Amino acid sequence: MKVSLVSLLRSNPSAVPFLVALTLAISFAANFWGLLYGISIVIPHLFYVPIIIAAFFYPRRGTVFALVVSAAYFLMVILVRPGATADIVSAAARCVIFVFIALIISFLSERVAAREQALVRAQQEWENTFNGVPDLIAIIGTDHRILRVNKAMADSLGMNPGEAAGRLCYETVHASGTIPGNCPHALLLKDGKEHAAEIHEEKLGGDFLVTVSPLHDENGNLIGSIHVARDITERKQVEIELLLHSEILQNMAEGVALIRASDGRIVFTNTRFSQLFGYPEGELIGQPVSVLNAPDGRTPEAIAEEIEEKLDKYSIWAGEIRNRKKDGELFYCHAIVSTYIHPVYGKVWITVHEDITEQKRIQAALAGTEQRYRQLYEGMRDAFASVDLDGRITNFNTAFERLIGYTHDEIFRLSYQDLTPERWQAAEAEILRTQVMTRGYSDIYEKEYRRRDGTIVPVELRTALITGDDKSPQGMWAIIRDITPRKEAERALQESEEKYRTIINEIQDIFYRTDTEGRITMLSPSAAKLAGYDSLDQLIGKPVSMVYANPADREKLIAALQESGAVYAFPLDLRVSDGSIRHVTVSSHFFRDAKGTILGVEGVIHDITPLRQAEDALRESEERYRTIIETIEDVYFRFDGESRLVMVSPSAGPMFGYDSAKEMIGLHAADIWSDPAARIQMIETMRKQGGFVRDWEAELKKKDGSVFWASISGHMHHDRDGRYLGKEGIIRDITERKKMEDALKTALTKLNMLSSITRHDILNQIMGLRTFLELSREDLKGTKFEDYLQKGDLAAGAIQRQIEFTKFYQDIGVNAPKWQNAAEVIREAAGQLSIPASIGLKIEVGDVEVFADPLIVKVFFNLMENSLRHGERVTQMSFTSRASAEGLVITYRDNGTGISAEDKKMLFRKGFGKHTGLGLFLSREILAITGITITENGEPGKGVQFEMTVPHGAFRSIP
Repeated sequence: MKVSLVSLLRSNPSAVPFLVALTLAISFAANFWGLLYGISIVIPHLFYVPIIIAAFFYPRRGTVFALVVSAAYFLMVILVRPGATADIVSAAARCVIFVFIALIISFLSERVAAREQALVRAQQEWENTFNGVPDLIAIIGTDHRILRVNKAMADSLGMNPGEAAGRLCYETVHASGTIPGNCPHALLLKDGKEHAAEIHEEKLGGDFLVTVSPLHDENGNLIGSIHVARDITERKQVEIELLLHSEILQNMAEGVALIRASDGRIVFTNTRFSQLFGYPEGELIGQPVSVLNAPDGRTPEAIAEEIEEKLDKYSIWAGEIRNRKKDGELFYCHAIVSTYIHPVYGKVWITVHEDITEQKRIQAALAGTEQRYRQLYEGMRDAFASVDLDGRITNFNTAFERLIGYTHDEIFRLSYQDLTPERWQAAEAEILRTQVMTRGYSDIYEKEYRRRDGTIVPVELRTALITGDDKSPQGMWAIIRDITPRKEAERALQESEEKYRTIINEIQDIFYRTDTEGRITMLSPSAAKLAGYDSLDQLIGKPVSMVYANPADREKLIAALQESGAVYAFPLDLRVSDGSIRHVTVSSHFFRDAKGTILGVEGVIHDITPLRQAEDALRESEERYRTIIETIEDVYFRFDGESRLVMVSPSAGPMFGYDSAKEMIGLHAADIWSDPAARIQMIETMRKQGGFVRDWEAELKKKDGSVFWASISGHMHHDRDGRYLGKEGIIRDITERKKMEDALKTALTKLNMLSSITRHDILNQIMGLRTFLELSREDLKGTKFEDYLQKGDLAAGAIQRQIEFTKFYQDIGVNAPKWQNAAEVIREAAGQLSIPASIGLKIEVGDVEVFADPLIVKVFFNLMENSLRHGERVTQMSFTSRASAEGLVITYRDNGTGISAEDKKMLFRKGFGKHTGLGLFLSREILAITGITITENGEPGKGVQFEMTVPHGAFRSIP
């Protein structure tokens, strides 16, 4: 990817100020030299470089920068060439041009920044749309590798969107090592066209409609496809279920047909129906049903009229009907006709035909016998029973026997009153008297039977009168249906409604419903408590506007509902019975009937008055917070996004020499800094550290211009949307502490210098002493004094080494300890070594700072240098960290030969080891300055393991 110079400079915040400063210095130097030699025409153009750079990267401050540079240049011309009027006028004109150029560049830079922000917002909106689509979307390259997936696709694969990129699609989605034969993406790569296919994928858990569309680059070359998969699992299941129903219908033993009620034409027949009437399959479709009817003493029209009348009254008709086959043959069918509203044909008749020609012949042969009736009702699913005029049971079918649980012989000794619980007998007697005995049959009515085991069975029945040849009553018969399942369903529905009512009655929030006229039609009991009424009757039927504190709010609520169909947490103020205001949020929607017609509004009201009261308490807390700010000795400050002081504690006045803190409001941050560059450095550090600085030392400026030292701890302030609002923090006057530190540092420096001079003088004397000892040994060689001289030289050498040792020790503690990034210090130490490429260095100490002497870098250097010198087979060095009860443990390991048990005992003694430079003794002393301890607990033969324990308070996480 190509990176522009502008992007490169923006990615490195310190590069732009450096470039501006460098080119500005060159420009002033060149122009000063030119003015000295009378050259004032071409060289001033060099100022365009820093002015243009500053105006481009700092649009507003760039113009101020151009004014300052122009003024400086103009002053330089006046001072260097005071009598050259032409040069001074020319310089003034150039200054105007400098400022004009800066204004133009600043304007263009702001336009570019605005366009870049618009592009970023557009990119974000595209990302939100891409990941918000519920379909599974993937962008796949020509090599079948996934380039990108949306969130829905990533979730279905059980991975993050970034994890899917670069994987082969058929391995990731289908868990296959080869491309599936029906892969739409493979077909698209062949012909470059859009393809679609229905694919069942077990890994994704269902069936999907997959569509792939070609994706081209800016030159029109095919670079892949956009792969969209829509879950059609439910639709496929419905299709399978419909196919199953169709198969069942087609394979029924009875003939089934649908007849359009509007014109009496056949719109569907199953296979059995066509066979029954002798027609080829499908030939009856569209023909009038009358072609199948044959007269049986009545015309087909009369038969149709009778069926329609019964359907209108009872929604079902059952009976025998005479039909005609295609070849003219007449036969009898038992038909059941019911009505149904078809989504395509509207109202239709569903007819179920069963050929009973043979049954009719048998009935004709057995006319007048009991067998004739037995065949009728034994095959019925419903129970059948007949009684005499005294109520004694005279006949019944097997279904009736199963229904009441008595044996065949026992039933004949019973009456229908014996089976009927007493609470139903009076009502049934009235039905028999007013309906059966009057018109010959009853309406369908419900009652109960008591079974032999005592259980109660709910039934539904219609009773008809049995008459003799002379029309005189002989008895009654009835078809009885067990309605236990229906009653259980009704009971379940009632329980469900009771649960719903319980929820409504017990809900703490308020459920409400209003009609289209805005009248309250339903409320949960909690409404009376909230509104302060004794009863809901005081609210039911009343206009809902009466409870609004501001009636116009209801119009806003209705407008929001009309726009989106529902609202969530819509804020409102309601007026209760005592006139007080309750703050609430409303979540509502339109409720509709089965046809989708709006009947009104319903929803839930949540009382947030306690929340508002909590917010008031929060404001009181903020007042207490302000009291603290006003009494604090340190200075609390807040700057806005333009670096203007918008808030400061009263202690700021005395600290900065102003009459009051109010006098400082509106000051720019640069007005209180002695060195503006130091302020910019602090801001850059703050940005690098995530918007925070702690104990940043700087020289600040008072009103009278005097300077004092201060410690600043602060952070960048943002709103909830992440927009930068400014900076805030605490300023502490540390002038006295700095004076003490400077005095201590001066003393340490003098002691360091004295130590250096003293060491140098002593070493010179020792050198002279050893020289004289060497000369004396030549003269006394072979005498008893030679051995004395050799021992004296060894003692002088030991003294020399100890004095030289102080060279390393003298710098310890000279510079004050400071907070240091552990990882950066380790990298700095590694950079001072020539680590071979064959040795790996791993630094995993996290984002942490330690408070230590600046010479801690020598400690890490010494550890790694010892591994290189003495580890022999080292191929890996590592720094890691972990938390412990004592503090933070930084561990250094290598995989070399390690340290023997004998050496471990003397490891940290002064002078132990060879060619170690600083030595582990000094390493321990450097760490001990801030309480850091070091131990070695590696296993001999398996590498070293040094553990440095940083105590609590001496380490912190980098923000």
